[in-house]
Amino acid sequence: MAEEAAEKVAATAREAGIVAGEPLEDLYYVPESSLKLVEKMLNDGKKEEADYKSFADQVVDPWEVNDDETMVPVDMRCFKQYENLEEMMDQLGVVGFAEAFVKARKHFVDNPDKVPEDQRPENISAVEWKAMLMEGEEEEAMMDDDEEEEEEDLLPEDDEDELREDGEEEGAAEGEAEDNDAEEPPSKKARTE
Repeated sequence: MAEEAAEKVAATAREAGIVAGEPLEDLYYVPESSLKLVEKMLNDGKKEEADYKSFADQVVDPWEVNDDETMVPVDMRCFKQYENLEEMMDQLGVVGFAEAFVKARKHFVDNPDKVPEDQRPENISAVEWKAMLMEGEEEEAMMDDDEEEEEEDLLPEDDEDELREDGEEEGAAEGEAEDNDAEEPPSKKARTE
């Protein structure tokens, strides 16, 4: 049962394209207890940035979240103008950043698209969230490697041979020059500049 839930969460993350530090996608997860505390502080009128710093740090760096913490999904569609979480926090400030996530959670809960409940992302543990982020980073690294290989494959074989031949010719010419230079150590040569 737990494996099925983990696979559903992983599939949701893959579909959403979730990778830490990458452009914001539609779905993100935040620590439930921290989000509730932020919501309470906002309702109480607290606006001191220091009060919200811990929440912001946990959102930007999920590795700071305790593994047993419950993570809740939030709908990030209304924040696509930001390249990533760091830019979002820089522009909104810590308090505005926290307010944005309270709104994103409300938007997710309100379900304006009327997605059937059985197809909506569920709460997950911080361990699952971290695993999803790692999986996304690994997939992105593999994609980057594949792109580099494709670029190498685009070079015609003739060009590769010419590059090799040029390198061999250069190496041979350098080797001859080195033989001539070997007679006198470099520190004793007169400067010609």
